[in-house]
Amino acid sequence: MGMGMGKGMGKLFLQKYGPDLTNQVAQGLHLSADQLQAQLQAGKSLDDIAAAQHVSSSQLQTIETNALQSTLNKAVAAGRRWPRVI
Repeated sequence: MGMGMGKGMGKLFLQKYGPDLTNQVAQGLHLSADQLQAQLQAGKSLDDIAAAQHVSSSQLQTIETNALQSTLNKAVAAGRRWPRVI
């Protein structure tokens, strides 16, 4: 039986670092964070938005990966440790 991030820990992570993730992905898609949020709230997927912005699926994957890695690095640098999933 593994130890996962508790339900609340993921929510706390997103509350603190979600805006940074959104900003980084938006920047990679050549949009503002508000523009990205509006399109997502209108029901568009990230794939749809990326295609409209002439960003390929592989480029989108790189944007997402880089944004997540950068945000995790910031969380670790801030001293926040997350439980390992075993």
